Amino acid sequence: MFEDVAAADLLGRVRAFDFDDVPGHKTGYARIEALKALDVAVRAAQAEQIRQIWALHRERVQLIGLGQGDPTLSVIGEISMARNIGPTAAANQVTLAMGLQHLPGCSTCSPTGRSARPPPGQSSLRQVH
Repeated sequence: MFEDVAAADLLGRVRAFDFDDVPGHKTGYARIEALKALDVAVRAAQAEQIRQIWALHRERVQLIGLGQGDPTLSVIGEISMARNIGPTAAANQVTLAMGLQHLPGCSTCSPTGRSARPPPGQSSLRQVH
């Protein structure tokens, strides 16, 4: 129902959707589909936040020279102020982003919010011999 809607347009489409006009709307099928689609949009936004944190940290490392301060603390402070969250929560988000940066495949996380899964019958894990 909402699978073909871009994440940027999804909220408007869900808000404008006439759920009462759907046959069998009392079962809640359309609302469940909307919830699933909104969850994908949230994951896409979170993946983009991670990408922006990576980029901000990379820029700060280049900007702040040796002995001029800690670029990671600078990024934590910026995120804390930008998101109106405490420094501990911002530090947790930066730590998550920096940790994910080193995992294989995470630097190319899907901007759609859908996880990239291997084809059926193939494992995403490497065999260790």
